[in-house]
Amino acid sequence: MPSDNENIPAVIGRRVRELREEIDKTQAELAATLGLHRTRVVKTERGTLNLSLDTLERFSDALSVDVFSLFQDRTVMAIRGSSSVRARVSANIQALRNGKGWSQEALSENAHLSRTFVSLLEIQKKNSDIFHLEKLADALEVPVANLFAPPGTTGV
Repeated sequence: MPSDNENIPAVIGRRVRELREEIDKTQAELAATLGLHRTRVVKTERGTLNLSLDTLERFSDALSVDVFSLFQDRTVMAIRGSSSVRARVSANIQALRNGKGWSQEALSENAHLSRTFVSLLEIQKKNSDIFHLEKLADALEVPVANLFAPPGTTGV
C-alpha cells in the first residue's frame, strides 16, 4: 500500500511495471497491446502522466487485473462482466457523497471543482483523470484507491 505522501501516478507506475514484469512483457509489447507508443508506457511507469479513467481501464485490461490492483500491492484478478471503470468510480463517488449527506454541489465546493464536473462524472459522461479524482478523494476524506474499489468491498 502506498504511503500517504506518495503521489498516485508514481504508485500506478510502479504497479504497472511490476505487473508487466510478472507477465514477462516488454514495454514495447505492452504498448502494442494498448495501441500506444512505447514512450507512453515509459512515462506511465515513471509516474509522470496524469492518466484518465479510460486509460487506466486499458492498462488493467492489458495486464489482466482489476483496476484496483493498480493502486495496491496485492493483485485483484479482473472480474469478467464487471462494470466499466467509469461506472465503478461513479457509483463509489455517489455512495461516499451520500454517506456524508452531501449534494453534488457540496462535494464540488469541498473539492474545488464545478458542480457540472461532479454531475457529469456521476452520470459517466466525463472521462476524469487522477488529478481531479485526488481532489474528490481528499474532499471525501478517503484514499484515491477507494474510488476504484470493486463492488462489495470497503476499499483499502
